[in-house]
Amino acid sequence: MSSARRSSGALRQEQLESGGFLLEFKEPVLLHNPTMGFSDNLLNGIPLLDMKSSMYNSRRQRWRLIERKGFKVTTEGCLIPHPQYNQQAGSTQNGYRTSISFFTGFDGNLAQDRVINQFGWDATLERSHLCHRNECCNPSHIIVEPFWKNRKRNFCGYNGSCDCGILPKCIRRFQSSNTVDDPILCKNKEEVLVALASTKNVFDFTMPMSSKYDDVDLKKLHRTNERKRCRVGEKQAFNAATKAAKKAFLKHMSPQDFLSGENDSDA
Repeated sequence: MSSARRSSGALRQEQLESGGFLLEFKEPVLLHNPTMGFSDNLLNGIPLLDMKSSMYNSRRQRWRLIERKGFKVTTEGCLIPHPQYNQQAGSTQNGYRTSISFFTGFDGNLAQDRVINQFGWDATLERSHLCHRNECCNPSHIIVEPFWKNRKRNFCGYNGSCDCGILPKCIRRFQSSNTVDDPILCKNKEEVLVALASTKNVFDFTMPMSSKYDDVDLKKLHRTNERKRCRVGEKQAFNAATKAAKKAFLKHMSPQDFLSGENDSDA
């Protein structure tokens, strides 16, 4: 049995009460370079969405939905979206995929075949987290790079700082999925601005009041309740009409008609 669908307001309230903050990023004028300038002469061109396309607009709308639920912010600058958008979410809901699509236009590889470089290494493009935290949506923590580079980052930070040799440098030591991730979260607006200072220099944002979307939530609630009332009313009218038709049919039907109908159906 599936649980009842929760409203955006309820999800936002849950996120904010558990230590989240509202952030509203400014609309990109131009798409940012998904490789951060470290293209390394990739063998395959990077397919980017056209900002005027319906596909890009759908990614934009999806990002705004994620954004309006709020983010938990770690002291390392990671943006953790509501659990609805974590790594286990479907590809159309995944937070970090949506982030890189919205800010850079990279929406994944068009070709299904793997790309192999001159050394026989897998150079297929993929999204890579410099912070090694897969649920992070911070666009300055996500880069598009070849498979082999991303995997090399998985052996980084033995002595506490980046030592994998891949640029740009990793933000924190790699942490495998079988270990407990217990990040330190920012507790107030001042700490958030400090943690996201370098991000804000490239991807500017504001921090709206927690009540910004109250009016929108209220209008959505009214529309939802109105639809529910309409569905209940339609169901009641249908049941009443069915009952009245059945009553009228039985009232005007004689026993002989009923028996005749049975005989006709047996013929």
